[in-house]
Formats: sequence, structure tokens, C-alpha cells
Amino acid sequence: MLESNILWVSEYNLTESLQDKPACLLMVISEPDKDVRFHSISDFITAANTLGSRCFFAIMSGERNYKFTKSHSIKDEKAYFFFRYGILIHQFNGKTTTEGLVDFTMSKTGIPFTTFDDYVTAQDFIEGHENVLVLYSNSLKGKLFDKFNSIASQMRDNISFGLCPDEEIALELDIESSPALVLYRNADKQKIFYKDSLKDSTEKDISSWLTYNMKPMFHPFNINNQKSYIGGLPVALFFTPVDIDAKNEAFKFISKLAAQYSNDLYFAQIDAVTGNRFMQSLGFSRYADPCVAILHYQNKKPLKYLYDEEAEWSFEDVSNFFGEFLDGKLKPRIKKSKLPENDKGPVFEVNSDTLNETIRNNTVILYYEPWDNVYNAFLKQFEEVAKEYLNRIKFTKINVAENDIFTGMRIKSTPAIVLYNKGEKILFKGELTKKELINFLKDELDDFMDL
Repeated sequence: MLESNILWVSEYNLTESLQDKPACLLMVISEPDKDVRFHSISDFITAANTLGSRCFFAIMSGERNYKFTKSHSIKDEKAYFFFRYGILIHQFNGKTTTEGLVDFTMSKTGIPFTTFDDYVTAQDFIEGHENVLVLYSNSLKGKLFDKFNSIASQMRDNISFGLCPDEEIALELDIESSPALVLYRNADKQKIFYKDSLKDSTEKDISSWLTYNMKPMFHPFNINNQKSYIGGLPVALFFTPVDIDAKNEAFKFISKLAAQYSNDLYFAQIDAVTGNRFMQSLGFSRYADPCVAILHYQNKKPLKYLYDEEAEWSFEDVSNFFGEFLDGKLKPRIKKSKLPENDKGPVFEVNSDTLNETIRNNTVILYYEPWDNVYNAFLKQFEEVAKEYLNRIKFTKINVAENDIFTGMRIKSTPAIVLYNKGEKILFKGELTKKELINFLKDELDDFMDL
């Protein structure tokens, strides 16, 4: 130990050394240059001396602690990790100067709650964080305050804490009596009161209540990263109005359903303006909100189960819809394009209904989107190959924008050509030209050897 708040640690004593430290910044250094190494450690120790007992600073040799560097994928000559009571909270990637280290550590070790001086400050703070626990109390000392301060110090990395000592501000926030402990959960607009005795409850009682209630009943729908839902629970997706009052009513409606079905369904929400194009792509009309669909992400394209937008929007009816889905009584809605009435080829159009049967037989399928210039430029050559060799193999195409495709090869981009032959699926990887396509078929099909 160099100073009272500076430690030398290894991967073997790290947990034991930090488990009783409310805040500790760890530097793992592997710098081979002695001068750079000296200056890095010097900046680190200066930051430690600046902050004193407010935070502990630990130094670990990266070369001598290979297991730690490997398990945390450390590739740089130095890396910084912030721990609270021996638990890794955050990896610091900011400026590693003395000033940068001090600023970061100050942000992690200051007063663990924000005091509300006026209504605007309080409202902005509550609405600006995902989860906020507020203590309404005009006493800034005593056992209740000590419990609140201790919980805030331990849980500040997972939730924001506010203190409102002014009764007038509390009344403006619709809190009629104090002391009161209130959790604001913004993901689903919930305001949850701690109902047990604040005087008799222990820190553990309040912390357990807080941990349990921090989880929202539903979540914002991640429309730009839907692959995160693959393999998880089916998603009950609600499209909600943008009008504040209508939206709040919809949130209450969703929360009530989520309380009943959250073990079987993942509840998500998006407003009907932001998600309008996606809402229509599922099969709803433009102004269908509020509406709900169940999306089962077994792969990139989910199976879709739509609640009839013309049906009554009641808790009982939507609940029955969920129940029928979970009982396996609903069939998914599969988007399919309309086929030509008299399709004479030479390239035959298929859709999601006829694709599976088409794949069973030997066929060449062109996956396309009608607005794609590359597809449109190549289509005539594809038709020429199809017309010339129609008696040897069937040539087909499918509009991927108008069909939900769950069978065959998973296509990552269009246009794409896949040969289905004797149970095999073979992706064409050559240039989109008549000559390249014929050469591909010669290589893959015995019947084409004489071409």
C-alpha cells in the first residue's frame, strides 16, 4: 500500500481486497515503455491523492495477471474498471489524464441523490431517468434518511435517486403526505408507492422491494434491432396513440395484461406514428391504433398473429386473444403476394403458399424486390435462360417484399438465385449474367453437361 486509498492488487486477491470498498477504480497496466508506464501510474496516484478517502484506487500488473486480462479482453496497454463493493460496475474508456480520472470518479462517488429545489427540477429529473426512487421527507436526518442514503449509495449505478424536502413541491407532484417513498418507472409510466411502514422497514426490505419493482411491465419496442427477440418469448407488441391521455390509458391497459401474461409473453410498446410503417407491414391499417400483434421470432422474420382491429378493444377480448395463442388455437397471418391467373412462364411466379411445394421439386428460384434496378436489369437474361432450358428444370421467382418466407434458404440480400436440387440448396455466387448462370447450372446439374 502506497497511500491509505491506494492498493496494489492481483487477480488472486482482487475480490477480497475490494469487497468492503464502496468505490474503487482499478488500473490494469501492461505498458512496456518505462517512461510511459511511470507517467500513467503517476497520473493515477495523483488522482487518488486528489480524491482522498472518497474513492480507493487499485493498481494491477497486466503482464502478471493474465487470467484477468484475458477474461476481460484487455488489448490496450492500460485499462480502467470501476468497482463497488467488489462488483464490477463499469469499464472507463474516457480520458486517462489526472483530470479525466478525477472527473469520472467524482461522477461515481458524489452525493448519491439529487435534492429537488423546485417543481421544474423535480419534474425534469423524474422524467429524465428510466427509474427514479424519490424520498419525500422534510427531515434530512434520522433513521429513515440514513436508510435512504445507504440504499442510494449502494444502488446508484442501477437507478437514480431524488430527495424532496419541500411539502409544496411534493403537493405539486401529487404527493399528499410525507414521509413517502415513491418509485417512478418511466418505461411503462408507473408510479409505485412503498406501502409498508418506512419506520419499521429495514434497508433490506426496501432494497428488495425496489429491485423487484424496477423491472417494467413492458418495454419500448426495439424496431431497429429485432434480431434481439429471436429465440426469446413471443413478443406482445402494442401500437399506442400519441395523444398523452390516450397513451396513458393504453399504458394502464398494457400493464394490466402484462401482470397476467408476463411469464409467457414479452410485452413491448411503440407509438403508432414512429412504428406506423412497421404496423402496416404487419397487416394493420394506417390508423388502427391502439392495436396489438403477437410476433414469434423463430428467425429473422417472425410469425405474426394479429388481433382484429375491428374487434372490441377490451381487456377481456384481448386477454382471450392471448389465451388462444398460448393454447395453440391461432394460426399465424402469413403475407403472400397475388399470383398471376394465367402464368405461362418461362419464369413462374411463386408466393409463400406455393414456395414449399416448389422447393420439393428441382427448381431455380430468383429472390427479388420489384424496385431493385439490379434485378430489373438482369430479369431479361434470366428469362432467356429459363426459356431455353425450360424442359430441363423449372425457373421461378418470388417477391421477398410481398411474401413471408419461412422455408428454403435464408436470403440475406436480393437479388439472389438459389438452386434446389435433390434436397440440396445451392446459392449462386457468380455475376448476374446469362453466361455465368448457365456455367453454374452446368457445374451443379448432370442434365446440363451437354449445354
